[in-house]
Amino acid sequence: AVETIPELQRDANKAYHFSPKQTLDIMQKLYETHKVLTYPRTDSRHLSDDIVPTLPERLKAVAFAEFAAAVKFIGKEGRAIAKSCVNNQKVSDHHAIIPTEERPNLLKMTAEEKKIYFMVVKRFLATFYPPYQYKTVSIRCSWQQELFRADGKTETAKGWRLVYDLDKEEEEEEYQNLPLIKKGESYVCKNTLLKADQTKPPSRYTEASLLAAMENPSKLIADKKMKEYIGGGLGTPATRADIIEKMGKEWRRCRL
Repeated sequence: AVETIPELQRDANKAYHFSPKQTLDIMQKLYETHKVLTYPRTDSRHLSDDIVPTLPERLKAVAFAEFAAAVKFIGKEGRAIAKSCVNNQKVSDHHAIIPTEERPNLLKMTAEEKKIYFMVVKRFLATFYPPYQYKTVSIRCSWQQELFRADGKTETAKGWRLVYDLDKEEEEEEYQNLPLIKKGESYVCKNTLLKADQTKPPSRYTEASLLAAMENPSKLIADKKMKEYIGGGLGTPATRADIIEKMGKEWRRCRL
C-alpha cells in the first residue's frame, strides 16, 4: 500500500525516534513550504484513478541520487503501480501520501525533513516493484540425542525490497535468513552456546505502539459494548499526535 500518516509516524518513531507530532509537523512543512508531498493529514492507503496519469511526472521528480536507479528500472520494465494501490471507493477526502511533481531542493531541507521525505519516496517507488517473495523454512536437526530447531526464511525474489536495499537504515529483520538444505544432510557442529533466559514481561508502550493501539483499540478490548462504543479508533490521523503529546505532558507533570 501507499504511505499513510499513521504508518509514517510509526516508522519514523521506530527508525529515528521522532515523536508523532514531530513527524506530522515535518510532513506539513514538506507539503506547505517545500511542496514535495501531497496533503499529509490522511489515513487513506489508496490513490484515486485521476492520480494515475500524474505518476510518470512524480517519478521523474524523485529520480535523483540513489533513487535514480529505481526510477530507471520502473521505466525500462514498463512497471505500473500495483493495482491494489488504486481504488476510488477507498479514498475519502484525500488520497494516500505520495511525492508531488515538484523536484525537491535538498539543500533547503533539514536533515529531519530529508529523512521523512525519503521514507515516503521509498514507499512510493516500492509500489511499482514486483512482490517480495520468500519461503518459510523450519529446520530440525539432532546432535548427541538432543533435538534443535531453527525457523526463518529463504528469499526467492527480492521484489520491492530492492528499493529498501538502497541504503542500510532498514530495521532488523523479523525472521532470520536460513540457507537451503536437504533432508538427511549432515553438518559439523563447530561450537555451542548455552544461554539461560527468563520469560519477558510485555514491552512498555512506545509512541509507535500507542499510535497503533489508538488506530485500532478494539482488538485490545474484551467488552463487546465498549468495542462498539470505541468504533473506528481514538482520535483521527491529524489529532492522535496531539493526544499523545498531551498525555506525555500530563504524565511528566504528575511525576513532578
